[in-house]
Amino acid sequence: MSDWSPLDGPRPPAGPHRPLPGTPRQAAGSVRRTTTTDTIRPEGSMGPATVVELRGRDRRLGAEGHVVEEVTVELRQAIEPWLKPTLGE
Repeated sequence: MSDWSPLDGPRPPAGPHRPLPGTPRQAAGSVRRTTTTDTIRPEGSMGPATVVELRGRDRRLGAEGHVVEEVTVELRQAIEPWLKPTLGE
């Protein structure tokens, strides 16, 4: 849902408008989760995706400031590219 209305004028550009300059420091004893999704497209950015790689991890910062990897998950999945229809079919 967006709070933008056509009466407000031109739509603002996509993406973060005031991003933070970096990642905030992690507090001792806290847990931080990070995830990534990578899509492999051998034919270039506009070509069909053939593989998706997913990664996630939870890490805890100990009381003395040492990092403890709690959980790490990785998944690599091959996918069948969709077929583009051709004219005349």
